[in-house]
Amino acid sequence: MKRTLRLTAIIAFLFISVAAVQAQRRNARYNEYIMTSLRTMWGISLTYTEEAFGTELCQYCTKMAAPYLQSHKLEMQADRLRREGIFVSDGIISDLMFID
Repeated sequence: MKRTLRLTAIIAFLFISVAAVQAQRRNARYNEYIMTSLRTMWGISLTYTEEAFGTELCQYCTKMAAPYLQSHKLEMQADRLRREGIFVSDGIISDLMFID
């Protein structure tokens, strides 16, 4: 009985560990996407963001982008966040990144 409980505990620990690593990888991929996409003429696709990284990170992105949309440093075209000018501030990129 003790051995079964121990094995169950080990399996639960490994499952939680794998889930944590997967979340970290997802967050790292999201941050990389934000950093590279906003520097292109196409910008950040919110549809792709939701499909690839989930609703939580997509909502986070739009929430963090709101002040820049209001100040016209970012613009929304269809489902894409794009920079207004040629240069994009590293500050905008860092604000859109997800740090847990």
